[in-house]
Amino acid sequence: MAVAVKTAQGQQRKAHRAAPLNPKAHSQKAQARQSFTVVKSLRDRTPAWLPAVIRLRKVSTPIAVGGVGLVLALYGMNVLLEREWGEKYAQLQSAQRTQGGLMLQTERQKYQIPLAVEAAPQNYVPQTQKNTLFLAPGSSGAVDPQSEAISPPELTSERLPIGY
Repeated sequence: MAVAVKTAQGQQRKAHRAAPLNPKAHSQKAQARQSFTVVKSLRDRTPAWLPAVIRLRKVSTPIAVGGVGLVLALYGMNVLLEREWGEKYAQLQSAQRTQGGLMLQTERQKYQIPLAVEAAPQNYVPQTQKNTLFLAPGSSGAVDPQSEAISPPELTSERLPIGY
């Protein structure tokens, strides 16, 4: 940057105001333009650290923009996952309520069947030792001759409670 030092500017203004139509004023302006001297400013020199700061800004700006973009993407994924998790959790709770209702109905029916049989045993055969089958646990398909001779346990009453 160059700074011009003005030597006769104040005097020229006064002369111009006093006689604006004076031809000498015009020539004095031309002389005043020539009387300026150019002095180098101390501001022409840039500090040694300034280029390093400019390079750092050029490098850090894309990194910062990328970081902000990454944070926004992670936030969006977090919100999306929370919403999906909430929907799935609501479905799970609904399925658990349905399962609980079905289990309740099953247990109620298991309880009502023996009550209905005891109340009206018309078409039901009561369980006795004669009509009860006892099977031995077997791991192979071949029948063991000793397993056929399993005797039923001794019971004292004729009518046993109905079980399921």
